[in-house]
Amino acid sequence: MASGAYWQPPGWFYFLSPFIRVLGDDIVCLRVVSMLIGLCVLWATAHLVRLLGESPFTCRVSLLLLALNPNFITYVKLVRMDGLCVLLTILGLHAYLRFCASGKSLQLASGCGLFTLAMLTHPLGVIGPAAAGCHSIFLGWKKQKPTWESLIWLLLPVVASTALWWLSSDHHAEFTRQMEFQLARKSRPLPVSVMAFLERYRSLPLFALLAFAGLAHVWARASRERPSSTVFLALSASISAIVVALFFEIPYHVYCLPFIAIAAGALLERSWTRVRPFPRAARIALVAVLCNFGAYFLFFNYEFHVALSDETNYDSFTEKVAQEIPSGATVCIGGYPTLYWGLRASGREYTLVSDTFLSDSLAIDLMRNVEWFVLTNGFDPGDDSPDVLSETDIVRHYAEKAGKTCRFVHFVGARMKFAYTARIFHFEPIPLASESSNR
Repeated sequence: MASGAYWQPPGWFYFLSPFIRVLGDDIVCLRVVSMLIGLCVLWATAHLVRLLGESPFTCRVSLLLLALNPNFITYVKLVRMDGLCVLLTILGLHAYLRFCASGKSLQLASGCGLFTLAMLTHPLGVIGPAAAGCHSIFLGWKKQKPTWESLIWLLLPVVASTALWWLSSDHHAEFTRQMEFQLARKSRPLPVSVMAFLERYRSLPLFALLAFAGLAHVWARASRERPSSTVFLALSASISAIVVALFFEIPYHVYCLPFIAIAAGALLERSWTRVRPFPRAARIALVAVLCNFGAYFLFFNYEFHVALSDETNYDSFTEKVAQEIPSGATVCIGGYPTLYWGLRASGREYTLVSDTFLSDSLAIDLMRNVEWFVLTNGFDPGDDSPDVLSETDIVRHYAEKAGKTCRFVHFVGARMKFAYTARIFHFEPIPLASESSNR
């Protein structure tokens, strides 16, 4: 990047910087901060259930389904901005519900402010104002008159966060360039995103079924009884699930799971305590879903910490890679798990750069200075993996533009599913035609 990183909203980095100043940039310390935010999300979710007027039983079941959900546990601890964005979004919804009950302007202002902060942390913070705005429109329709608050909830946080994001950049031309790159990076056919979102639940099929049933239940209840709080829950759960599915990336489950867990908890509560033929089925469903969570937890912990404990040991993995690359080299790294932390801590004074390029010209300039390329993979060990093929093809393309060849030199790791592997490439100048003929 020529001047600064503007392609992600700045809120998370301003929030995290004091912790890095005090604790350092050790990954364990930063993950503790991330997990503490996850605990705050659980508290905020519990308080949201109470503001919706749901029973203590629904609150306990909802928290159980959220706190034990592997897709929440896994992705809330990644030191990404998602947990903080969700926390700010739910706190904004707290303020919105209080405003609906009291009509106080202070609650309106605090809700808009929290939604603005959420969108300054991640664009999916739009889930909050979208849910509040749609619900406000519903209330106006119910009263048979439009409400000006509807437009405020929908538009003000979006406009304010976009303006502040733009103003936070020192170089507006570079900001525009990075936004164009970000949009291009995210563009993919919508069915691909939806299928990727659903595919993450193939190991948690019972929770997926409960989630769909919970959404259907709250919409049926909203259409039948039309309580404002039930409509709000139905809108929040549906909007969050749709937004995440349409713009899916792996950590995005965190954005919709709190609302889906509440919807599923409301279904179980109603079946358990109020619908006479179904209490036994509700208990069986809850136990089955918790067993699904437990089976997932046991299987993957066994895979990574028992069956593949050596093959997924990050420290030994990065040390093996470092042994193949001379000290002081400039290394381009890509793939998962990232080698950034391990190579940075190796003491070999590497210059580390990413294989993500904002433009062709920057990529070519980068390749002129890079000596090594390391591509890691923690999912599919095959050489014909789509991720491996696409990333190596891109790097080879830009290396040739810079007058270099990208020669494969070494493979590190075991060719087993989920084992950490690394493909190490060396960049060498393309010999001139006269040199080739002399040889």
